Amino acid sequence: MKGIDSIKLKIYGKISVGLITSNHEFGSNIGYDDESWALTNDGRVFHGAESFDYCEPLKDPSYIVIWLLKSSGEVKFIVNGVDNGVAFKHPIFWTGNLK
Repeated sequence: MKGIDSIKLKIYGKISVGLITSNHEFGSNIGYDDESWALTNDGRVFHGAESFDYCEPLKDPSYIVIWLLKSSGEVKFIVNGVDNGVAFKHPIFWTGNLK
């Protein structure tokens, strides 16, 4: 589908998955700054100084699809086949804003 990007991951253990910009400081935790957005193994999502419960805690293994809808700037995580809805909506994800 045009305007949609996704990636499917199989993960184990304590992990954070998500998206970062080219300005994210290498080595820093993903989701804890304004340049990254993350889902953690305890089912919480993080961006900047904010976090909230998003889904059930992840199990070993978990299958995650990171879904980016460029036309609206929406990001969602599909965990073990369950669409948990929009986790983030940010203008940086709109078509043309990603570098």
